[in-house]
Amino acid sequence: MASTFRTAFQIERTFNWFPGHMARGLRDMTAKLQTVDLIIETRDARLPLSSINPQFEEFAQERNRLIVYNKTDLTTPGTPARIRQALAGVTNSPVVFTNAKTPRTVRSVVSYAAGMPNVGKSALINALRSAGVGRGNAVTTGRRPGVTQRIHTSVKIHADPPVYVLDTPGLMLPYVSDPLRALKVALTDGMNTEAMEIEIVADYLLYQLNRQHNTDYAKLINLEQPSDDISEVLAQVAKRFGILQKGGGYHHEEAARRFVREFQLGKFGHLVLDDLDPASVETFMADLKEPVLSKSMQLKEAKRERAQKMREKNAARKLKLRSG
Repeated sequence: MASTFRTAFQIERTFNWFPGHMARGLRDMTAKLQTVDLIIETRDARLPLSSINPQFEEFAQERNRLIVYNKTDLTTPGTPARIRQALAGVTNSPVVFTNAKTPRTVRSVVSYAAGMPNVGKSALINALRSAGVGRGNAVTTGRRPGVTQRIHTSVKIHADPPVYVLDTPGLMLPYVSDPLRALKVALTDGMNTEAMEIEIVADYLLYQLNRQHNTDYAKLINLEQPSDDISEVLAQVAKRFGILQKGGGYHHEEAARRFVREFQLGKFGHLVLDDLDPASVETFMADLKEPVLSKSMQLKEAKRERAQKMREKNAARKLKLRSG
């Protein structure tokens, strides 16, 4: 085994993915808000913090909210208790934990399903429908983020009393200033990895696996011992699965995709990617309250402020003319 592993992951560039259907989805969700009695905000239990979208906080102020941490079957033992402790004093909304692949685990969840991309909103609705009315899938699910691109018609999940839920598009933040958060979301298939270099995503996965002493990957790819060298690991992945380029040689990019995919399929065991110690939670929540704007967003905000000042100035001028 490698004597030492990296204690930090160094990266300076940022990654963003906010396709047009997300902006449209946010507008549609806001427009339909008055018809909704309950918001079911779905999060990924592997990303207790990183799957929080502050855009939903505005919705929650006007409607009742239930926070559902899905995919708990992919987390380490004791994760729900640690999440509850981390969120104590942070939110007043009730929190439940589910695995939407098993409908019996969502019987306590009773309508507006919102959340980040690919946290399992559609799967949760299908599980609720199966548990509540004993019927099959009503909405489409998929491994890739962005399958749901518009608000669907209501789905009946309970007969007496009648309860309906709307499936909504997964919404990323327009700008993610923290590259590590973007990498975490990409690792759990919540962000299109085409927006970033897949080798970087694979390297961050390797860092997290070694950091958490989860070295099952070495056995899976027939590596003699765990390694902190992503080039060595990807070469072994390519060798193990026969991932070759035309003309020979290992295809490292495709090997990186396979390495990440094996993790997403649960082949490397259970993992939680966010730190839940009090200091990490406090820092994350503080950053949510004061998000960093991209340069383009800063320019738009400055333009909006200038326009507002001009309107106020013109209004004051007109008032002065009338009073004179």
